Formats: sequence, C-alpha cells, structure tokens
Amino acid sequence: MTLLNYYKKLKISPVFYKYRNILNHIQSRKFLYRQLGINENSIHKRDILEIAAGSGQNSVSLSIAKPNKIVLMEPNQVAINDIKKIYKNINLPHTKPIIINKTFQESKIKDKFDIVICENFLGTSKDDINVLKEIPKLIKKNGMLILTFISETGWLANLLRIHLAEKLRKISKLKKNDFMELNKIYMRAFKSHLETLEDMKRTPDDWIKDNLSNPEILNQGITIEKILSILKKFNLSIISTYPRIYEENRWFKSISIKNDNDGYQINKYHNSVEKFISYKEDNVLYDSKYNMELYLACNKIFNVIKKRMNIESKNKLIEHQIKKIIKITKNSQIKNSLKDYLKVLNSENLKPEEIANLKYFKKFFGKERFYVSLINS
Repeated sequence: MTLLNYYKKLKISPVFYKYRNILNHIQSRKFLYRQLGINENSIHKRDILEIAAGSGQNSVSLSIAKPNKIVLMEPNQVAINDIKKIYKNINLPHTKPIIINKTFQESKIKDKFDIVICENFLGTSKDDINVLKEIPKLIKKNGMLILTFISETGWLANLLRIHLAEKLRKISKLKKNDFMELNKIYMRAFKSHLETLEDMKRTPDDWIKDNLSNPEILNQGITIEKILSILKKFNLSIISTYPRIYEENRWFKSISIKNDNDGYQINKYHNSVEKFISYKEDNVLYDSKYNMELYLACNKIFNVIKKRMNIESKNKLIEHQIKKIIKITKNSQIKNSLKDYLKVLNSENLKPEEIANLKYFKKFFGKERFYVSLINS
C-alpha cells in the first residue's frame, strides 16, 4: 500500500495544522525560507511549483509574496478540499494557486519553474526515487529545489515509538490494516507523549495516523546522502539546510567550485549528529569517532526495525544498540530516556498505559525532519 492509497482508503489528510492565527504560521514559514536562502524578492514574480502540497497551508506565505504563478500539485481529494478552504479564507493580497489534482506521474508536467518544493513526501520507494530523478528537469537555470530528509539520529525517538506500536499491534492480534482500531490503542499509548511538545501544530490523532498507523512510514525516510547520490548527475548543489547540519567555519577564500562542498558538508554533519537526537538539545561534543558511533548505532536500529523478523529478535538487536548509545552518550536526557524505554521493550504483555506513563521517554523527541535547498547551477 502506498502512502497515497492509505490516505485515500481512510479518507484522511492528517497533515492539517491547527493554529489560532495564520499570520503566525506565515511568519514561521518566511523565517524557514530565509534560512534556506529564499526571501520575498526570490518569490515575487517567479514561477513556483509545490509537489504534494497537502493542506496548502505552507504555500500561503509564498502566494502572498505575489509570484507570477504558483502551482499546487496534490492527488488527495481530502487535501484538495483543505486547500480550497484555506485560500477561500485568506484576506491578504495573493496569487491564486493553480491546483492540479493529480500525482506527479499523472500530471506529465513539462513547464519549468524558478522554485520547486517537495516536502515531507518523497521516501525510498521505487516510485518516489523515480519522481526525485524527474524533478530537476523542471527547474530553471539558477532555480532552486527545496526537499526534506530525515536524520537517523533525529528519527531515533520516533523509530522506537514505531517499534512499540508494532509490539502493541502484535499483542492485540489486530491486522496491519485495522487502522481505526489500532489508532485507538496508539492514542492511549502515545497521546501523553505528544502533549509534551509545546509547539505541536497537528492533533495527536492526526500525528498518530501519519506516523504510527501509517503502513508506509518506514519508507518515508530518505536521507541527505541518498538524495545527493540520486541527484549527482544534475548540476545541483546545496545552498543551505534547516536545521543546520553543520557549522561552516572555513575561510571564505578556501572555498572553491572545484571542491566537493556537498561532500564536505556531509562529513561535517556526521561529526555532529548527537545534537539531532533530542529536539531540545543543541550542545554537542564535536568528536568524529564519538558522533560516528552514535550515527551507526541509530542507523542499525532503523535497519532492524525495518526488517521482517519476529519481535523478540528485533527486541534483542534494538536493546544491544540502545545500551551502546547509553554507554557512549554524554547527554543525561538521552541516557534517562533510553533507560526508560528499556523498561518496556521486553514486556510480554505490554499495555498502552505503561508506554503513556514513561517519565523520561514520553518527552523524548528528536530533530528528525530537515529541509535542504539546492541550486541548479
């Protein structure tokens, strides 16, 4: 089952943001785009394409900058309805979006754009990889591409939740496609976790449908390394990421177009991955060996969770890597959260309430989703 088929089967679009004031959301998106090298002048009178636009809420900050054209591509009818409602209620001058109710493959779009955006959609499935290979063909010379990727270290906390959710499903004897019943169980287990997130914009119910009940979630995680390997035949190079994957301290005269600047950035990223494990922490020990050990342990946990094997075997392999992280991390919050997790990992009759009441782990979330902007030079 694809992500789109899952959404259509349940007639959902669990990406709608709940906010009191759309102006606050517009300001946060403007800030994000500036971090990625895009300001209002970069958007004004330009041609913009957003692939898998979801609710359309993120596109509003672009449309009020008055681009020449903004195209929102979204194949889910529930999301299309959200887009129409959002734009019907905008009381600010803006460019009316052109809505294409098709998948990227169905659209057969040939136009070229100054900015192409595809966030929180592309994963590692064959279809998604093929889409990623086609997107650069739609970018004008010196145009920009914005994508999202995951950090295995930043995804650690929610990967561990995904494993607990699967454990609860096995105990309940429900099938993977018993989505609504599973969602009720997962709400009992994880709602208290989500309520610790101060700036959460989605409802717990939507988040759980999108991250735990979603049968495609493990295929939604594409890494920056994978993105760059797929795009290497195109003249695309990194402008910026947000959050920053590394600190740039080179003397500006040392930076040359002949250098492998993208490779340099990835190497620096691997040397600072600990700061992504917890969304509240920024302090990190810049030690390449230490950070690489953390990166490899998190990567192994991801690969174990993705494998088809019995739950007991998975538990043992996950426990081994968690104990390794506990041993090597200097961060007390991470240590306490992972020790908390081990209390329930091997519980044979695990109950949702046990997960809900984990003192430290329920507050443990990472910086898992990153934005990257690339220029077509």
